[in-house]
Amino acid sequence: MRIVGLTGGIASGKSTVSNLFKSHDIPVVDADVVAREALKKGSGGWKKVVAAFGEEILLDNGEVNRTRLGQIVFADPDKRQFLNRLLAPYISSGIFWEVVKLWSKGYKVIVLDVPLLFEAKIDKFTKPIIVVWVDPETQIQRLLTRDKSSEEDGRNRVNAQMPLDAKKSKADIVIDNTGSLDDLNEQFQKVLVRVTGPLAWYEFWRSRQGVSIILASLTSGAKKDGSSVHFFPRTMNDHENEKSILTKLKQQCGGQFTSNMEGMVSLFCSIIKENFVLYVGFSRLQIWRWRRGIKQVEYLTNILMS
Repeated sequence: MRIVGLTGGIASGKSTVSNLFKSHDIPVVDADVVAREALKKGSGGWKKVVAAFGEEILLDNGEVNRTRLGQIVFADPDKRQFLNRLLAPYISSGIFWEVVKLWSKGYKVIVLDVPLLFEAKIDKFTKPIIVVWVDPETQIQRLLTRDKSSEEDGRNRVNAQMPLDAKKSKADIVIDNTGSLDDLNEQFQKVLVRVTGPLAWYEFWRSRQGVSIILASLTSGAKKDGSSVHFFPRTMNDHENEKSILTKLKQQCGGQFTSNMEGMVSLFCSIIKENFVLYVGFSRLQIWRWRRGIKQVEYLTNILMS
């Protein structure tokens, strides 16, 4: 599976590029949508944000007034970082599970649309990385036109983000969006060809199709007893064996084992056919940690056959 990173800056045109991917049937996981879900009334993220910033950030219906909250945090770097720390576990977890859903549906290419791709260290999980770039003055003018905000507020928002020139230097692909929409579409077509090209071997083996081939090859040489296939000492035919896998994982990971990992094991167990066998290769267990001022969130991202 190829996970493409898409980022840019406020008013750079990233959302336009994201919509172009969608129009070509490339699934997009939008971090902004995940963030809105994390702030929905009554959610864990909502409770923490209201406790931290007070009820004055709420609308009459109890939902968070995102405009008001934005004004507060973009004017104060400390408050902005504090908000990021509060919401990071919910947003990261939401992105992860959206990717898992798309993986289970068999998609080979997924786009992660994440404004803070580099800041949150999510770039290390994506390849290639696409940056939608505009020069700073164009960015501010487009922002003022779009949001009808003051120039001070607009500059605060732009300055609160990593400069687009810095993101550009880290990109595999740069889309220059200073021109017309036709210019953007022309660049996008070239990007689409590159993004949808043949998968590298490591991308294929982590796709659902690749895992299916691994499972088929593992069971092809197994001995048969009646209608059941026996390979390795444990099968996934009942809940007790799933619990056994979970117990081994917890012992291997120590205190770093999270509910997200447990859910991931359950998901993989549920998609394995009844008479297939799953062997968890601990040597290939990858626990990815997204850090830098953010509460650690661990993910079980690959359970591969060994």
